[in-house]
Parts: sequence; structure tokens; C-alpha cells
Amino acid sequence: MSEAPILSVVIVSWNVREDLRECLRSLWRNGEGLAMEVIVVDNASDDGTAEMVRQEFPQVRLVVNERNLGYTKANNIGIHLSRGKFVLLLNPDTVVHEGALRALIACAEAHPEAGIIGAKLLNPDGSINAPPAPSPTSVRGFSATLCWVACFLTTLSCAVTC
Repeated sequence: MSEAPILSVVIVSWNVREDLRECLRSLWRNGEGLAMEVIVVDNASDDGTAEMVRQEFPQVRLVVNERNLGYTKANNIGIHLSRGKFVLLLNPDTVVHEGALRALIACAEAHPEAGIIGAKLLNPDGSINAPPAPSPTSVRGFSATLCWVACFLTTLSCAVTC
């Protein structure tokens, strides 16, 4: 078995063939020279997603579920199969920008106390993809506000989990 990659990218798909194609292209384009593995867990797509991955991206480790197991379970399957020092959970409608993967790894290595690292999300025009303003009366809303502010302050924000 080859040396473990530094980064395992786990992508869950369900009927997102075209989005996933662009996502995978951006990963290979911007991950050049990076010791990386990509795991796609397909939740029983019927739009040819799995076939596209097999044909166009044979370097991807593809898991095809017989039925839609849901986003969380599919991510857990991918994480279980991953071999990287770091795991990136990536949505299939994401386009990875130049330098983003290396910045993510650099942040993770600079902050070994961090359990989770979140990236700034950008719209196709480069503007910040800000979530709707959460309700300040809920604990969940408060956490989302903190994350949202942190994403505005830096390209990558590190958060320590207990």
C-alpha cells in the first residue's frame, strides 16, 4: 500500500453529476502535487453520477450505495475509508479555488489544537456567501453567528473542539 496521503477529500453525491464533475475537476486542477485521495460516496444516484466518476475520474475511490443512506451516514462511510492525515468534507457543488487546499493544510498544521477548520465560502462572482442572519435567541443561532463572523475575518478560521 502506498504512503498515506496528507489530505482525504470525502464527497457525498446524489444526482449531482454535472456539479460533481466540476468539483472534481477543480480538485485535480488545484491539488496538483498534493498527496491527496478523493472518496466519492454516491447515495444511489439515477442520473449517471457514478458512471461519470468511473469513466472520467478513475483515480477517485467510488463507493456506490444501493439506496440513499443520507448525508451524514454517507460522510461517515467516506471518513471510515479515508487514510489522510486530514479529512475534508466537501459538498459536490463546490469549486475549489487555487491555493485553497494548501491553505487548509497549512492552517491545520499550524493549529494542531483545532478539531475543525472551516473555509470562507464564496459565490461564483467572488463575493462572500454569507448565511442568513440567525436568530440571536437560540444557542444554535449564536454558534452560527460566531462561525459567520470568523469566516469574515479570515480566509480560514480555526476552532478548537472539546
